[in-house]
Amino acid sequence: MLQMHGPCTTPLAEGLKNMRYLNSIKMSDCHGITRIPDLSGLTSLEYLELCYFRDLVEVDPSVGRLNKLLILRLTRCFKLQMFLKGINLKSLETLDLSGCPLKFFPEIEGDMKSLNHLELSETHIKELPCSVGNLTGLKSLSLTDCHHLTNVPSSIFYALQCLEYVGLGYCYELVTFPTKSESLPPPNFSTNLTRLQVYLYGCYGLEEISEFPREIDGLDVERCESLERISKLSKILEGKDSKMFSSLELADCQTLCDNLARGVGSEVHVAKNGLKMTSEELIGEAEKLTALLTLFFSCPKSEEFQVQFPTSAPIPSWFTCRQDVNWDVDSDVNWEMYWGEVYSEVIHKEHELCIEIPQNSNWDNRGLAFCVQLCSAHLTCFVYINGIKFDKKDVLWGNVWVHYIPLVTVIRRLSENGMPPPDMFRVMFRFEENVTDSAITMKVSWGVHLIEDLEGKADDSPADFQ
Repeated sequence: MLQMHGPCTTPLAEGLKNMRYLNSIKMSDCHGITRIPDLSGLTSLEYLELCYFRDLVEVDPSVGRLNKLLILRLTRCFKLQMFLKGINLKSLETLDLSGCPLKFFPEIEGDMKSLNHLELSETHIKELPCSVGNLTGLKSLSLTDCHHLTNVPSSIFYALQCLEYVGLGYCYELVTFPTKSESLPPPNFSTNLTRLQVYLYGCYGLEEISEFPREIDGLDVERCESLERISKLSKILEGKDSKMFSSLELADCQTLCDNLARGVGSEVHVAKNGLKMTSEELIGEAEKLTALLTLFFSCPKSEEFQVQFPTSAPIPSWFTCRQDVNWDVDSDVNWEMYWGEVYSEVIHKEHELCIEIPQNSNWDNRGLAFCVQLCSAHLTCFVYINGIKFDKKDVLWGNVWVHYIPLVTVIRRLSENGMPPPDMFRVMFRFEENVTDSAITMKVSWGVHLIEDLEGKADDSPADFQ
């Protein structure tokens, strides 16, 4: 193993002579090195990790053909604009080029099925080559903070059936995702596809998420302020799709949520006095909340899901159980001073709601929906059912969080903790937050709703949910 930290006065090629059996090179902050030399003689090399090589501008092509290499990390090399034209590293498991101003990603020359993690965050890459589809074992792809990225072709997802995570946060130049292609082959996915999580938070220019070549399990588009349409949600609204994302983050997506609410309003009676809305009509916060809940609750009740979206309205009165609470932080905290500074303090607040289960209930077509809406501050919310912890969520100010759980799932999890099917659910909300300002008044609205399966009904309305 070769480890080095700090300035290097000896050319790297000289230092690596006669080290045929070297299996690991880990170096950082080695100023003065401008080139990674020919490493073809290091036939046993498994780990090559070079960090903060501030003068590095060139990598020898031999690095792309080290057959035993498992980990390749070239990170924070601030002058490295070109990596390699092509790579064929059959044993490579992790490739990390984050923080390098690379403009192009190399062509994948062959089947690199061992590669699990590809980290390209904070690079200057504009697009990925289609040969990325040769990374058939890839599980994680991160392009976070790639501010020049304009294109993520949908074609690569046809081949990447092991993919579990795609990180595209703060890619400001993305306008649509994925990029559509008219020459795609028909999908031929296996039945045991991994669940795919896609993170697009902070993509301020993103206007549309078009039809995706495979099912997305979790989607985060927080702070995508220009987003107007998500194809899957539009299809649910139109009755052409029914499966909800298991996790959907829509915080600060005002335009999208307004469009969805107006769409629901044109289909069902959610406005006051049962009047339908036109697509151009403004919608109040209370009506918007009811419309979006109507949309999400219209999905089949057999699968668990959660969603967070913006609204300033409290939980609707048609919920089975609900409560609005304001409390003064100063009355709940014993403030301590140290050299004139106030320590931050964790506040705790708990409240319990009870729901009776009708006798002879059919557990298969019912579920529980938890809702929390914050009008001030950010809180961490814990949800317990009959004393068993079911969830933890950081709820953002000005948003509502909804978590739906089928009753069969609730019964199963209670049974796993030695509890029989109950005749009553005791749902406890527990809130925690670090606070330093004693003047804050916390405003929280929360509720629990018992939902029956309404699949197949065309005109769901708030009255149907009561």
